[in-house]
Amino acid sequence: MSDLVRRFAHQAKRLIRAESDAHNNCHPGPGELMNEYHTRFTRTTSQSHGSRLALVVTVVAVLALGGCGGGSSPSSPTTTQSVVRALPASTKDVDTITWDLPHGEPGSIDILNGYDYSPDLVIANLCDSLDRLNPDFTVAPGLAVSRSQPDPLTLIYKIRSGVNFWDGKPLTNVDVAWSLGRNLSPDAPSHFLYASVKSIKATANNTVTIRFSKPDELFAKEMFSSVGAVMEKAFSIKQGKSLGTAKGSIMCSGPFKLANWTPGSSMTLVRNEAYWDPQWKARSRMIKLKFITVSSPLTQGLKSGELDGAYEIPPTSITSLQSISTGKLYYGPSHQYLALSVVRPDGPLASTKLRDAVLKAIDRPALASSVFHGAARANYTALASTSWDPSALPAYEAAYKQFETANSYDTTAAKQLVKESGYSGHTLSLVTLSGDDTQSAVGQFIQQQAASIGVKVKINALQPLEYSNLAFTAATRKSNDLLLSSNYNQSADPLEQLSFNYLPGSPFNYTNYSNPVVTTTLKKGTTITENARRAQAVIAAQAVYEKDYKSSALVTTDEVSFVNKRLTGAITSFAYMFTPSLAKLGAAG
Repeated sequence: MSDLVRRFAHQAKRLIRAESDAHNNCHPGPGELMNEYHTRFTRTTSQSHGSRLALVVTVVAVLALGGCGGGSSPSSPTTTQSVVRALPASTKDVDTITWDLPHGEPGSIDILNGYDYSPDLVIANLCDSLDRLNPDFTVAPGLAVSRSQPDPLTLIYKIRSGVNFWDGKPLTNVDVAWSLGRNLSPDAPSHFLYASVKSIKATANNTVTIRFSKPDELFAKEMFSSVGAVMEKAFSIKQGKSLGTAKGSIMCSGPFKLANWTPGSSMTLVRNEAYWDPQWKARSRMIKLKFITVSSPLTQGLKSGELDGAYEIPPTSITSLQSISTGKLYYGPSHQYLALSVVRPDGPLASTKLRDAVLKAIDRPALASSVFHGAARANYTALASTSWDPSALPAYEAAYKQFETANSYDTTAAKQLVKESGYSGHTLSLVTLSGDDTQSAVGQFIQQQAASIGVKVKINALQPLEYSNLAFTAATRKSNDLLLSSNYNQSADPLEQLSFNYLPGSPFNYTNYSNPVVTTTLKKGTTITENARRAQAVIAAQAVYEKDYKSSALVTTDEVSFVNKRLTGAITSFAYMFTPSLAKLGAAG
């Protein structure tokens, strides 16, 4: 799971600046949403079930609201949208591309401050990592040409020679060891991925040796992201507190160099003409990154051609961009999902029967169609199906089927559970993010469905800073019961997500959940390198924690992007965020 605290805080900054689109977009009220609830729109793809589950597992759509509408009763698909990971490669350079960052201006582009859409995208195009993520989510060598593991507690990376930073200085294993070593600080957002690391040292023959206090199967899987990125040590130390800010700079080895950063306006990247990897040398001589966070001007910019493209297209822009002449929307596989979580251990939802009732009252296929217009997939466990390890799919799929049956939409069973829970009519408070149209629509959907089983739910739309505080301050959760949040996995490994939610003391263990079987099993799972055995450990823990109905990933979602017709080469899967995706953009034809 990504660092939600950091992403919530960044959303806070973004949404505080944002204007309301209420007069320009469709915001369904309870009556409108229920009227629309009677028609279901589904989306089909040409991919098989197995291929959709490859690495990211389930191909689903990202918050694709196309205005109001939706429904619950099955019908024939109204549209067919192809799901693609990347556009055909470009063979021609282009002078300038203007692109909008996913969630506005980054607070910092220091590699230590990834874990959010905008900084991750910028960092991935400026700073190389040890590994490189491909559009199909396979991993290829990056700055490390090889990796060896002489014993379970030792990992050795052989660092690529002939790589220079933008200033011409050679990249060394000292730079690598220093960059990775910064993650060892308990204050680092990425520290959880380094918790089992004892030491990181530059060693002989241009290698970096990492020693662990216990085996850690997850660590190496994350090295394609910012936690495996490298900056020049000497330059970075001189920058001090200005490192990665608009007042300072960074020094990396990626396909683009940072040329200018005008706070509140834009950021300019220029091509690194001496880039070491010809396959990823940028096709664009310059990229202008905009910080537009309001859907109306974003949509207009894409329509007019003022903007060449964007990732994470907001739901309110989908309908307007579906059939325009300047470019095209693309839907790609993703690691993203929408979760509903219990946020305090006491109150009415201390009853697991009432939790079960609320979750059973949510018609997830209808949610995927009425709110997401078929561009999403129902999910029936706390574990998002997009996090399943692809090497152990049969085991995860077999275990999932029982939960899909047990947790499916069933108002009769839900009403009985409400009676058995002792529910006395207390109104549950559901927290959503103020200004987020998708969360508003989902909140109304849940509110209406809960009412159908006699449970009262009020929507508490918190301002961004309050919403951010809810994630890490227990006192702010005392008057609230449920939380909606949009999350993602970096790697397709269940333990990335589960460790955050179910281990005692973890940042998103809101209910202080502590079960010795679950704790022991999950901790043991991180030490198991054999995929099938690790899957059985995860499944064993799942059999226990699912009975407590602490959290559920309601739907998983696709990546939605827009690309101007003059361009091609775009990576349209969620891999765009962790690889130099902007370098692939070039002239079409």
